[in-house]
Amino acid sequence: MLQPKPNAPTDSEVHYLRAGSLEGLTGDNALRKMWASPMERANYCVRRGDLIVAEGGDVGRSAFVPEVPDDTIIQNSLHRVRPRSGDIRFLKYALNAVYTSGWLDVLCNKATFGHLTREKLSALSISWPSDNQQRAIADYLDAETARIDALIEKKRRMIELLEERRTLILEELCAEAGMTLPKKLDPSEFDSLASPVGWRVMRLSQALKQLTNGYVGPTRDILQLDGVPYIQSLHIKRGRIDFNRRPYYVSREWHLARPRIALRPNDVLIVQTGDIGQVALVPEAIGEASCHALLIARVNQDVVTGPYLAAYLQSYLGYHSLLRMATGALHPHLESSIRDVRIVAPPVENQESFVLEIKRRQGLLDLTADKLAQQIELLTEHRQALITAAVTGQVEVPGKLGHKPYPL
Repeated sequence: MLQPKPNAPTDSEVHYLRAGSLEGLTGDNALRKMWASPMERANYCVRRGDLIVAEGGDVGRSAFVPEVPDDTIIQNSLHRVRPRSGDIRFLKYALNAVYTSGWLDVLCNKATFGHLTREKLSALSISWPSDNQQRAIADYLDAETARIDALIEKKRRMIELLEERRTLILEELCAEAGMTLPKKLDPSEFDSLASPVGWRVMRLSQALKQLTNGYVGPTRDILQLDGVPYIQSLHIKRGRIDFNRRPYYVSREWHLARPRIALRPNDVLIVQTGDIGQVALVPEAIGEASCHALLIARVNQDVVTGPYLAAYLQSYLGYHSLLRMATGALHPHLESSIRDVRIVAPPVENQESFVLEIKRRQGLLDLTADKLAQQIELLTEHRQALITAAVTGQVEVPGKLGHKPYPL
């Protein structure tokens, strides 16, 4: 159990692994410390290469212990597993096959916060061939899974590159129209641009009728199960409002009492805390809606359209121009200073065609990214099927004979 203070003079402070440690020992999952008795330090110590298995949460997930300090122990959310004999790599693969089989969902009733107790884990039956066979299977799976993992990583990198490419489409279109955008974000770079006829280089404030904040007070007493949609930063995704991700509502009376944060079609919402700089265009069919802790940019349609402004702020240049205005070292956020962000816009009558062409080119990139994502999913399924087949004797592995189920 987590022990925040010493209970006896012989207790000492030690490092410990917890369920989050299965994700790696970085960021929020970095090693922490707690107090432990001499008996606990002896019984629950772990060393590099030990196998740990989640008792709760992501039940049954396993991982090898990385390089850790000598005083490291495990919290009671984990099991430490050491085989009496054989290859611990094989044991990891065998437990992985059980983990992905769905059997633990039944055994532990995961729908109601199930736990893989020591008794349940010890009673699991897994294939347990000879030591030589285990090594042969583990060597085979190490090589095959590494090959599959490398291919998956390449496809993920391709998706990242497509996403980067997606943000550069507006700059390409501007260049095709004779408007070369600056490579640096310094405002002086914009002020010296040579613009084609009808193009404008301006501050964001010159393109807006209004820039205001959504409601920034506590929400505990205003949210309800139904009513007027209440948009938050978690709903802003890839230039759109995905309200179904987790809907929030306020009363119509509360909404009507705050007309300045009532959203209108073609308003541009800008995330000002958290994932700052993300934007979304308010759709035509929005109806009544309010928002929380978002900047609401209402365009001057004689200068710029809402769809064009949203597209510009999603481009590499627009997005990083917003980030440049962030304040606060520990918790960066955006404020009204974004009024000074520079905007480059073609004539208003041409902005719709710009937006349509951006969407067309982005759609082609998205189709490719979707195909890559499907391939990653299939490779992941193949990887798991290969592990299951190898540890249960369904594929030929050099040096492998028959398998018999034995208690863990």
